[in-house]
Amino acid sequence: MNSKGMKKILFATLAAAAVIAGCKKTETDGQTGQFILKEATADSSLNDKEIDTKAMPSEAADVNTFNVTIANDLKGGFNKTYKYSEIVGKAIDLPTGNYTLTASSPEGKSAAWDQPLFIGEKGFTVVGGAVSPVTVKCSLSNAVVTVKCSDTFLSELSEFEIKVTGSDGNFLVWNKDNIDNTGYFTPTDLAVQIDGKRTLDGSEASVTGNIREVKAKDHIILNVDAKVVGQVQSITVTVDGSVNERNEDIMVGGFDEIPIPDPDPKPDPDPDPKPDPKPDPKPAAPTISWPSNPDFSPMEISASMDVNLKITAPGKIKTFAIDVKSATLFSTLSLMVSPAYIDSAKGIVTLDLIEDATCIKNMSQLGIPTGDELKGATEKDFALSQLVPLIAALNPTPDSDHIFTLKLSDEEGQTLEKALTFHYTGK
Repeated sequence: MNSKGMKKILFATLAAAAVIAGCKKTETDGQTGQFILKEATADSSLNDKEIDTKAMPSEAADVNTFNVTIANDLKGGFNKTYKYSEIVGKAIDLPTGNYTLTASSPEGKSAAWDQPLFIGEKGFTVVGGAVSPVTVKCSLSNAVVTVKCSDTFLSELSEFEIKVTGSDGNFLVWNKDNIDNTGYFTPTDLAVQIDGKRTLDGSEASVTGNIREVKAKDHIILNVDAKVVGQVQSITVTVDGSVNERNEDIMVGGFDEIPIPDPDPKPDPDPDPKPDPKPDPKPAAPTISWPSNPDFSPMEISASMDVNLKITAPGKIKTFAIDVKSATLFSTLSLMVSPAYIDSAKGIVTLDLIEDATCIKNMSQLGIPTGDELKGATEKDFALSQLVPLIAALNPTPDSDHIFTLKLSDEEGQTLEKALTFHYTGK
């Protein structure tokens, strides 16, 4: 039998095992499982080095109003949308298979005050007779625009309007009465127009410009100033380069082009140079936490066990593997990895979730993060809640331990190794 045929039999065996395990608690025909949305969160992370807005975007978000869509590519298709508040924490019966959950804010305007919009996506697998808990983190899907006017600008212009327009023609206007407002825009090129009336003589001034390649989570700060040189007054506008880590040029109608200053200007040469400062310290070492089992004590194997881990790696994940020492799973997992990752002498199968293409293909079908989902990540929700419960359905030896040792490293060479012990008592 070729390897492709063996894999089909393997996944059929795993699905059947899940049904057997589930029958200990509830009757099932083997064609459905249960999905539970545990939580959706709104993440306020922006592309800023520093955030200086009146309120974090997530403070204006109500996840209870989010729409949650569950879809898959089963024969005939499945696509259903719920309100978050209607399904959170509730078990929903679904046909077995792979699904994608998308949580998003209700549809909003392309330009609006204090209207952060969020979206997040998470893949999961429904196994017959088992429960699939899912959490999803939603990120900002629009860009943030704020305005900072210098004292000189506010005193030199008796009236002004700062108009920011998206490519669809929708716009927001700042003036003296709402200068502290925060605007949210669909990520497109933005046009800026400033019209003002000078206090000195009532003459009018106008400035126009463009901000290009605006992305979701960008926080664009318009710094507006008015300068007086002799008897000639002009308005200047810059885009804060330290926020979006890029430089922009604003083309000023009727005046000279105003270049955006380098966010990290080089200082003038020091005639008396000082010793080089100490290099920046390494980012914090990787960590693993287990919210439902903080002390990582041995956990009894059951159909509804919670093996949802949280991994942080400020230095970015470079390698990630799991050494599985389980007599029950050895032969099964050996078919799911490349031969180089099997140690028959020690009874260990290594699941290399970043480098082993065979393992990546098979583990992703069990809802385990792999490949680019892990590599380069600084934090990751990592679940084994679908794989570990299958042990109970594969006739394990009573009073046996099954050890999963997680090993990972970051791009700074810092490593972390943590063993998770799962116990099967049996009858």
